[in-house]
Amino acid sequence: MVVAGPMARTIDDIELGWTALIKPWHDKNKWLSVDKRKDLHQYRVAYFDEWHFGNDKIPISNSVKEKLQLLVDSLKNRGVAMDNVQPGNFAEMRQMHMLLMAYMLFSNQPWIIRQFIKREYNNGTPLKIDMSEGVDRIGNPDKAEYDQILLRRDSLRGAMERFFSVYDFLILPITPGPAFVKNPNHEPMAVGADKLEWDHFHYTMCFNATGHPALTVPLGLNQKGLPIAVQIVGPMFSEKRLIHFAKLIQPLHEGYVSPK
Repeated sequence: MVVAGPMARTIDDIELGWTALIKPWHDKNKWLSVDKRKDLHQYRVAYFDEWHFGNDKIPISNSVKEKLQLLVDSLKNRGVAMDNVQPGNFAEMRQMHMLLMAYMLFSNQPWIIRQFIKREYNNGTPLKIDMSEGVDRIGNPDKAEYDQILLRRDSLRGAMERFFSVYDFLILPITPGPAFVKNPNHEPMAVGADKLEWDHFHYTMCFNATGHPALTVPLGLNQKGLPIAVQIVGPMFSEKRLIHFAKLIQPLHEGYVSPK
């Protein structure tokens, strides 16, 4: 549930790493084909920074917003159709990650251990998104309900696939701010003028739950010398398209820079 995939400093190394990792399963999946004749002006891409849900949102630091906007402006200048729009179901996708994690990580733990883990979650730092259903499943991972949960997951996946029937890709932050210092006690961390609880990975967990592939794009450093990146998400089995698109836009943005 938390495998990041191959990590590299260049898109060529990402392609090499992904090709090596996927080789045993390559022929078992229907990968979306890459149209190498497709020029940048033929792409339509969605993007956003702060993900709104209900009356709330996940705050994003100004430094991440600025880097994201620089990338968006650069793509617009090359003719890419860029729409500032977000898919729905954010809270539901985040809850789904918690539900799947409850079954995959904790279902085989002894009952008493699961109760301790559940209590830790209930007594932990409050998060913006209601994940009580997933936390309850830690204490009682009812196997009879698992098939229904997978159907709900498939419904969320289908909603994202409909989104990608309009857009080639979606560009959004990975974390609310730049790279952060070690935080062993999970203290709230500053995001601009706000304090955000330690769970910084809502934006990645959503697509981990639905299975949609994502590619991290490094965008250099902030003024304090900390790395900033965004992610590009694509439809199911679009890894090859993501890698191809990343190669096309590589000259248009600041890439990997060693942190100071």
